[in-house]
Amino acid sequence: MRSRHGWLVCLLIANLAHGYEVRRAVAVEDPAILGTQANAEATRCTITDDAAIIGFLSGATNLTVSDQNGRVDSFLDTGVGLVRASRGLGGSELPLDTLDLAVSADGQFVAFRLGSDFTAASGAQWNRIYRLNRNNGNVIIVAGSAAVAPGTGPGLAISNDGRYIAYASSTNLLVPGDTDADTDVFRFDAQTGTTVLVSVDTGSPGADGDVNRIAMDGSGNLIAFDSNEADLVASDTNGASDVFVRNVTAATTIRVSKRSNGNEANGASEVADISDDGAYVLFSSLASNLDSTLTDGNVERDVFRHRLSNGTTRRVSLDSAGAEIAEASVDGAISGDGQFIWLISYRGGNRPQVWRKNLGNDNLLQITNSIGSVFQVDTDLLGTSACFIGSSRSTDLVVGDSNARSDVYRATITTGPTVGITREGQPASAIPSSVLASDSRLLDIDDAGRTLVVLAQTPQLDADTFPEFSMRDQFHAYLVNRFDGAVGSACRNAAGDNTDGSCRMAGISGDGRYVFFESDGTNLHPDVPDAAVNWTQIFRRDQQTGAVDLITRNTVGVVASNGAGSNQALANNASGSRVVFQSSANDLVVNDTNNLPDLFLWDASAGIRRISVRNNGTQANDAPYDRPYMSADGEYVVFAHAADNLVAGDNNGRVDLFLYQVSSSSLTRIAQPATQTSDLARPLDFSRDGQWLAFYSAATQYTDPDNANLFLWNRSTGVISEITNGQMPGELLTLPVSFLRDNSGLIFGVDSDPSPNVLTQTLYRRYFASGAPFAVLTVPSVANPEMSPHAAGAMRIATDQSAFLEYNWPLALTDNNGGLDIGELQSGYGFAEFATATIDVDESAGSVNIEVFRRFGQAFDADVLAVPANGSAVNGSDFNASPTGLLYLWQDGMSGMASATLTITDDATTEPTEQFTLSLADYGLIQPGAITTLTVNIIDNDDVLFADGFEQ
Repeated sequence: MRSRHGWLVCLLIANLAHGYEVRRAVAVEDPAILGTQANAEATRCTITDDAAIIGFLSGATNLTVSDQNGRVDSFLDTGVGLVRASRGLGGSELPLDTLDLAVSADGQFVAFRLGSDFTAASGAQWNRIYRLNRNNGNVIIVAGSAAVAPGTGPGLAISNDGRYIAYASSTNLLVPGDTDADTDVFRFDAQTGTTVLVSVDTGSPGADGDVNRIAMDGSGNLIAFDSNEADLVASDTNGASDVFVRNVTAATTIRVSKRSNGNEANGASEVADISDDGAYVLFSSLASNLDSTLTDGNVERDVFRHRLSNGTTRRVSLDSAGAEIAEASVDGAISGDGQFIWLISYRGGNRPQVWRKNLGNDNLLQITNSIGSVFQVDTDLLGTSACFIGSSRSTDLVVGDSNARSDVYRATITTGPTVGITREGQPASAIPSSVLASDSRLLDIDDAGRTLVVLAQTPQLDADTFPEFSMRDQFHAYLVNRFDGAVGSACRNAAGDNTDGSCRMAGISGDGRYVFFESDGTNLHPDVPDAAVNWTQIFRRDQQTGAVDLITRNTVGVVASNGAGSNQALANNASGSRVVFQSSANDLVVNDTNNLPDLFLWDASAGIRRISVRNNGTQANDAPYDRPYMSADGEYVVFAHAADNLVAGDNNGRVDLFLYQVSSSSLTRIAQPATQTSDLARPLDFSRDGQWLAFYSAATQYTDPDNANLFLWNRSTGVISEITNGQMPGELLTLPVSFLRDNSGLIFGVDSDPSPNVLTQTLYRRYFASGAPFAVLTVPSVANPEMSPHAAGAMRIATDQSAFLEYNWPLALTDNNGGLDIGELQSGYGFAEFATATIDVDESAGSVNIEVFRRFGQAFDADVLAVPANGSAVNGSDFNASPTGLLYLWQDGMSGMASATLTITDDATTEPTEQFTLSLADYGLIQPGAITTLTVNIIDNDDVLFADGFEQ
């Protein structure tokens, strides 16, 4: 508390630890916009024998209120609610994605497999398989580490009673005698705690092939798997993957992907399922010689059922009349007695759909006919219900599907037959979510930081475009207002309509007037044709007038043949009159014959020129590397390039840095020490005045005492120096780097922990005049060493020195996606404004607190005066305030509300409401906010007023 000019000033702010605060800068406009829909993909499902429970995998953050790990988890839809099944030994959240799940017949037991995270410091639970007993919550370890080869199919199964768990793994330490590094099948007995190797021949283990998918009967004794191993059975000479069944009790292995007469398949086969009673095995195959009754002439994958008792193989993927289906049938599931087969087939179209085949009467019933694809199916014991995954475009399966994500569905067949489809995997009531389950990326900001350009997955972020983007599961560039959080598409036409195509790259001019973007939309400009194949083009939109310029025009003024097609970051000047972009088009300029991507500069007055060429016109013999940068005045462009013929003497065979000067049309290789570098260099940022370049290189030719690989190059002097200036004890991270907009310094991030296995990222601000860096943020260390480390990513700094950055640590309980979000490090001055534009105070109150807020900034000591001005209320008689104003102060590291008290005088005179104003002025560092004038209404409440405003 302090006093100045006799007026009381209260600072109700606390200093912040670990530098300045990070606030979420980009959030979902309407957290309840999805309702009960998941905000991430469902990727696999299974259904219990009685069809009461559906298990599935999902990375959604809004299915249960306690989901804070930001990972793919296993869930159970019990019909009355959702239960998250994947949990650790103590019931805690898991730090890794769940890759697979299996559910026992009654849903009591759930087996699930974890993945790995090679960015984490510890891997204690990598590739671990657990089994949960839902009755008592007990979790046991099935396999301590059971790595699985990338791209393999379902590799986890559980017996009806939950005792046996079968799984595929390439780990060779699970049982004695497994000496190869191939993927094998194992079975774990939860009752005895023993594990046996399944993918063996009748005598001893094989050693020359991998297992892809597995299935297990209800008893847990028969395990079906496919393998390209050639010595599991005798006379396996087809050189293709086959399907086998292992009888664990009898210790026998037989091949089932064969013709009824025993002939081996002439194509690869893959297991799909095994019936609950163990009588039938379902598999798909590319073989054309397995059907004994009908010539297989479709040259596509088909689905077959093999009967173990007599060795007969029957093609299932035939129509109701027994005719061949011309298209591929790729997967399926089989009922407990083997009569009903649920198929995933392309029959009649180019998108896979769900069908059910009744082998009792050959009837083939179509279950889905969606505009999107469906994949992966599982059926109950009777074959009357199934679960399946519908793609993000399958929005016509149920009413109200608008989340643009793959979902889990239930299909039920009743008499008639009548098919009913419902979407499962949704909570009973909506769980609002202000985050996206996927990463968001920071593309650009304007100078003032008023508008952020962000790349995020549709459709959740923007409430206005939500209905339009409900079928677009894609990343989209958005414009986000820093102050009110409003979100809008960056790619619009002159009428304000959103692009009907892609929108993955955008940038904004320094003054915020122009937005540059890349899109293949056909509704953006009248000169862009609606062709069968549309290349992405570069556009500029005037945010004030709505006018849209088509930038990528060829030499005769029409749309470029190959457009931009790069989705590489754009570089533009502050006024928006110039932009640099990468393109593979060969008709943007004359004599472009190198058949390589090049860098081009568009000028609103002069058109397009190619800048990645030698000064004598020689074309580059390689491609640009990473993104370009441009000075604020548009005079200088910096970029990295792999070509070795852009300047004389370039023979290091590495990616080098180049400076292009627009006025002289000259190209120079820059930031080279006396000896050419032996490693690549890539730009990290370019100061707005074109004087300083920050770049990364591991080349040993640079003087780098900190071994940080971060350097500064000065254009005027050519001097190369290190950025970190002694702040580099760790080894794991040297990003991000961004210059201050006034060119006085920069903010950079390094690993501040000397341990080689622990990342503790610290962001430092360094002014060139003083040299010594000082910390502005220490990123909190990750609590669980098995999780990805917390770190800041791409960064841009606004005029007031606030830094906008990508971050991946939780700022609050609702920040639960575990991915990259966009935050504002309040390392700037911020803005001062009143809490409201008008306040009322009774004349008899004696005093009034006037609140002023410092928002969007916490750095540096800041102050502002609230200067009074008489209205009908007069200073000295109706209120008392210093003519110089009420002083508000915030120390470095402080933000929020400050209050000052002034006196209200009760003159006992009957009078109407009187007014005076306070205006913020004389800002010390801090900048004006939105509400800079406050009207104070002094209400005389001595008695009731007449209609003319006077008291009775």
